[in-house]
Amino acid sequence: MRAIKRDFVNPDTPSYCDNRKLTSGKAYFLLDDAGRIFKAGEQCAKQHSQTDLSSVPDLTTSLLVNSTKDKHDYSSSRLNSKQQKLDKKSQALTYLLLREEKLKELGFENISYNTLQSYYQEYKNNYDLSEEAINHIYNILNSPNIPKKFSLLNLSTCYAYYYKMEKALQCLNQEQSVYIDSLLKYLKKDYSLTKPQIDGLAKWFEHINCKEIKEAKLKNFYV
Repeated sequence: MRAIKRDFVNPDTPSYCDNRKLTSGKAYFLLDDAGRIFKAGEQCAKQHSQTDLSSVPDLTTSLLVNSTKDKHDYSSSRLNSKQQKLDKKSQALTYLLLREEKLKELGFENISYNTLQSYYQEYKNNYDLSEEAINHIYNILNSPNIPKKFSLLNLSTCYAYYYKMEKALQCLNQEQSVYIDSLLKYLKKDYSLTKPQIDGLAKWFEHINCKEIKEAKLKNFYV
C-alpha cells in the first residue's frame, strides 16, 4: 500500500492496525492495489506503506489539535537535501489539495486557481505529480505575489478551523448553531476570523460536550 494523504478523522475512527481508535483525530490514508482506502496512525502507516511519509500531503498541520506531540514544522533549515525535497513535495501537494479540493468543496470564495486546476486533474489519476509540476506549485505557493490569505499556513489554518467548527455543530441544536454558522460564513469569505471572533469561539468550545472540541487550541490567522 501507499500513503496518499494525512487528514482529520473522527477520534473513534478504527485504525488499519488492530482497529485501534485514532484518538489524535488524524490519520494517514492508505491506498491498496484494489483502490481501497484504509486509515492509519503514523507507526501503522510506516509499517504497512511503501511511502516516505514526509512526502505525503498533510492537511492537519495547523495546530488546532488535542496535543502538540505531532506538530509539523515547515522550516527546512534543519533538513538534509533529501528531506527538503520530500518536504517540498508534501507542501506542494498539500497546497494543491487545499485550493482545488478541500476548501473548494467547502465553498470558500475564489479559492480555485486556474494554473492549479490542470495539476489537480493530473494528480487525481495517480495521486502523484511529476517533479516539474511539484516545483511549479512550490514556486506558486512561495511567490511574493500570492495574497497572504492564500498562503499555505493560512489555508491550513482555515481548514482546521472549519473542521473543528463543523465538529462543534454536531453537538449543538439548531438554535445554538446560529453563532458558529455565522463564523463559518465569515471564514469562507474572509479567510480569517477577527480576534473577538476567535475569543468568542473559544468560549463556545469550552462549553461543548466534546473532548476533541474542548481541547482544541485556537490560533491566529496568517493574514
